[in-house]
Amino acid sequence: MHYPFMYVARRHGPEIQAIDFFSGVGIMSYGLIEEGFRVSMGLEVDPMRTKLYELNLHVRSKPIDLATATKESIKSLVKSGNCGPVVVVGCPPCQSFSYLHQTRGIPTEFDVRTSLIRTYGELAIGMGPEIIVFENVKGILAAGNKIYFDKYLELLGSSGFSTSWGVLDAADFGVPQHRKRVVAISIKNYLKVEPTLPPPTHSKDGSNGTKKWSTVRDAIGNLKPLKSGEADPSDPLHFASLHTENTLRIIRSIPKNGGSRTSLPSDLVLPCHRRLGNGKGAESVYGRMRWDEPGPTITGAAIRPSSGRFVHPDQDRGITLREMARLQTIPDDYKFQGSKDAIASMIGDAVPLTLAKAIARHVKFLLKEAGY
Repeated sequence: MHYPFMYVARRHGPEIQAIDFFSGVGIMSYGLIEEGFRVSMGLEVDPMRTKLYELNLHVRSKPIDLATATKESIKSLVKSGNCGPVVVVGCPPCQSFSYLHQTRGIPTEFDVRTSLIRTYGELAIGMGPEIIVFENVKGILAAGNKIYFDKYLELLGSSGFSTSWGVLDAADFGVPQHRKRVVAISIKNYLKVEPTLPPPTHSKDGSNGTKKWSTVRDAIGNLKPLKSGEADPSDPLHFASLHTENTLRIIRSIPKNGGSRTSLPSDLVLPCHRRLGNGKGAESVYGRMRWDEPGPTITGAAIRPSSGRFVHPDQDRGITLREMARLQTIPDDYKFQGSKDAIASMIGDAVPLTLAKAIARHVKFLLKEAGY
């Protein structure tokens, strides 16, 4: 196992301190460290995730419920180096803004997680940072949800920050999946630097000086082939779920390399899908990924073929935890512990490492423009 902070070259100029809110198992922090930041601490409510954060990064992670925390309590935990600019990053829990959540009949305004948007803004401002980074699902812009994001932007504006925000697709930054996320970068007005978002480094055809999108084949093409229920003895995360015979009949009937449930014979169409009809919703359910395109958004449910386009391109099974991690650009030597579902959630909740590094590099660029 390598630890990124052990091989990052020392920066010239002041050290950039970073604080990672809602830090999970530490993939955003990993990206910051690899780009030369000194991460002071991760803040995360789940004790298992804080344990894995410290195990992988050798940086402190505090199990704390940020919904009830105060800026004073956080400041008492974070030791400032007083040697350079401070950057705060965070992705408040976003399930209440996801489109899937809306289908389950839970009104967003009654979900406690919506209040964490403002809480994050207040706590981040309280750290006295030069830059604040916010990341969340695209669903935050939907009708009924955007009010929470607008209030966050108003809070930062009234606190002396200017913000640039937009929807970034992780595929445009070298991640082998389409993962559209709202990213907002806010910078203190006194720095007299216009906030901007990182420019894409990849595109579908590799035009305008970009590289071509990374693909599913690039990410998982060299992994050991598996059948349903098989495991790779050399990789504890590369094991295939043991599917029921009915599920296998469905998967075997899905055309290789990108097929969908719309190709199923009538006797294999599930009753719920029969009511929807072909082309009328849930088309990605039991769908196969395509080898030579970026994969779908990897969620915590990606180990279940019934949850989306999460069937292997040509093997008759759902994808493994290792394949999930590869599509999230998480290194093979990053350590995970817990149940299959718990690890899947940890992987699916993470900011893809390659995107995290792109954001970190751009924050460094903005600070350089400000004279740091």
